[in-house]
Amino acid sequence: MLRKALSVMLCLVLLASVFPVLADSDHPETVSSFGDISSLFFLHGFILGEDSLEFYTTTLFANETGDDLLREGIWDIISRWCSEGSKLSVRPYQFGAKAVKISNMTMRPGIRMAEAYANSLTDRLSKTEKNCLKEIGRAVENLQKKHPAGSVELELAIYDYICDRLEYRTSKSSAEREKLTSACYAFLNREGNCQAYADLFYTMTTIAGFETSVIAGEVDGGHVWNTILIGTDLVMVDVTFGDSGDSDVPIPNHYWFNFGLDRVGNHKWNKQVFDYEFLKKTRTNLTYYSNWNELFGTTADSPSKAVEYCIGRGKRGKARCEVLLPGRHWSSQDFDGLLKKQTRGRRYCEWTYWLDDEGPDTVLRLYWNSFDGKKLK
Repeated sequence: MLRKALSVMLCLVLLASVFPVLADSDHPETVSSFGDISSLFFLHGFILGEDSLEFYTTTLFANETGDDLLREGIWDIISRWCSEGSKLSVRPYQFGAKAVKISNMTMRPGIRMAEAYANSLTDRLSKTEKNCLKEIGRAVENLQKKHPAGSVELELAIYDYICDRLEYRTSKSSAEREKLTSACYAFLNREGNCQAYADLFYTMTTIAGFETSVIAGEVDGGHVWNTILIGTDLVMVDVTFGDSGDSDVPIPNHYWFNFGLDRVGNHKWNKQVFDYEFLKKTRTNLTYYSNWNELFGTTADSPSKAVEYCIGRGKRGKARCEVLLPGRHWSSQDFDGLLKKQTRGRRYCEWTYWLDDEGPDTVLRLYWNSFDGKKLK
């Protein structure tokens, strides 16, 4: 009996650390950080399935943030998980604190599916979402058969799968745009915008057992991408930028796969809301373009080294190659002559390549249509 009582007390203490004041019908919870708001939002919006939420801020939190930053931070949390249409009210409360109300909360399908799977609450999903989750689960299961659980290889396979499956599309029509934000619609119809890309990555990696999340921010306008925990490193992933947007390009761009603060480019986000302190502790030079890594590519300091690497891939029967050339932008004129020179004397070779300027760097993606007269894979 005593052990049971202690267990209950411990649970109350743990809850109190997340929600400083426990709620009753007349007294909403009190929050002291954006982290508290995220936890509260997620509890009520998904676990309890409610479409509205009320809470108070502490006076200290309200004073530290100010009205504008508080509103901005809450909207960032809403856009992280919800479809369009939510409403926010922030009004003065006693002693300088704020009373906050969020209404019309609707969790996006990708978020609902992932969390329903993780929390064994699939009975809450619509028939369409259940069927979609089943199809996505099959896709993840097929990838898991080929790659070790929890490995970067499995994460990469999910990244490439989404890039290969989806076409990026947006629309000025609000009804059409709402469809294109849905991970379920995107998966079934093979098209979507950045929200759908990020939500589908979130859904698939959650099913695969990764600890992952969504970031809502800006890149020349509103944009959404992900974070994922790999070992002890929290890194960012932007599957939308990984997809070239051109179905004729068979190689995703991996510059935006598992990047740190050294390669954020124009990505901007609310650093008080989204994992910034954790990201600062991560190895910011984390990159998989290194040491002639067979995962997907390498780093080279010149076009001649890059072409040498691609020739080596062709000799080993590999059709796809990708090279990061850091610190400078190169053009097709730097590669055309080198490719012709280094394939001269070989049997028939045919290739297609693409160059992307990413920040201060260049990414070369080359596909051997034929090498030494052979069709490669």
